[in-house]
Amino acid sequence: MLNAALRQGDPAAVQVTGGTWRASVAERVASLDWEAIHGDVRPFLEGGVEMVGRGELLGLLAG
Repeated sequence: MLNAALRQGDPAAVQVTGGTWRASVAERVASLDWEAIHGDVRPFLEGGVEMVGRGELLGLLAG
């Protein structure tokens, strides 16, 4: 289902598998404006909860 959804947005999208999804997500995360994302998400965080940083997320994806 994920691959079908990706192809809807981009017919040339590379198929994601169990072995490639982390690299695909990491590539996308690295290309995003993290400050803009943080600004969008910050109003929804409650009780001093901090958003995961780009570096932290990329580290998790690297395994």
